[in-house]
Amino acid sequence: MISRRFYSTVIFLSVVAASAAIFFLAQAADRESGFALAPHRAFPASSEPLSQASQVPQVLTDIGEQAATGEMAQSLPVLTYHSIRTVIDPGDSLGYGLSVSAEEFEKQMKFLNHQGYTTLTPDDLLAVLQKKEALPQKSIMLTFDDGYEDFYTAAFPILKKYKFKATVFIVTGFLGDGQNRYMTWEEIRELDQSGIISIASHTQSHSDLTKSKDAKKEIEDSKSELENFLGHPIITFVYPYGLHDSAAVLLVSRAGYALGFTTQEGTTMSRARQFALPRVRIWGGMPWYVFVEKVEMLTP
Repeated sequence: MISRRFYSTVIFLSVVAASAAIFFLAQAADRESGFALAPHRAFPASSEPLSQASQVPQVLTDIGEQAATGEMAQSLPVLTYHSIRTVIDPGDSLGYGLSVSAEEFEKQMKFLNHQGYTTLTPDDLLAVLQKKEALPQKSIMLTFDDGYEDFYTAAFPILKKYKFKATVFIVTGFLGDGQNRYMTWEEIRELDQSGIISIASHTQSHSDLTKSKDAKKEIEDSKSELENFLGHPIITFVYPYGLHDSAAVLLVSRAGYALGFTTQEGTTMSRARQFALPRVRIWGGMPWYVFVEKVEMLTP
């Protein structure tokens, strides 16, 4: 007899595929029009939600990678958020896709807390990859890209409520730009001293490192700026738009980072991928049962 779980999984994948296709079409239009989440920043649109429909092929790829390298990789969902806010403009499809409302976010965190999930820091993950620590059961990482002001005002209080750890990827050149809703230097200092928030680098200007002539400077200077201000090493980096090539990966490793994250969909964490680790996108308007199924399916 086919189990109820099987039917649930089939329905989940079908809905994810449909949602992803709709959102991808909206983002394609944004890419042509130059829309971006911040009202005056022309960032390339991201199509990560499309990859939600390809989780099964990703699992097969991960199995193949483990067989090829001989390394027993670890599976860890690293959830990716951008902005925690409510988008009012119905025409702002990209902003909608990148924004999870505070109400949605709290519901998600309440679920993770109720289900007994353990949130990890980059240091925790590094210790696991170096085989210094075992990966706790039901582990998860929470990451937030770009350093929007609403992380400080909306997400941070909720994370404190549930005593959850999270990592924020900062674009140092945007700090203090209140017009486009970014945090200040003093706010990230407070986050850094909270004991639950890890500060990480997202370059100086959010430029495409595969095309930028200043890639080395973007990678190194954002790290040194954060380290000089906060007074401790910054070990984690995320590639703008998830775009990276072998040259960018080499620059990140040589700059002294220990971990590099992409926007590639997946959960396999291994030393072979240490500077190109995958994540799991959480997008605005995601149906509740899709979030639940996504987390449960990807957690060992």
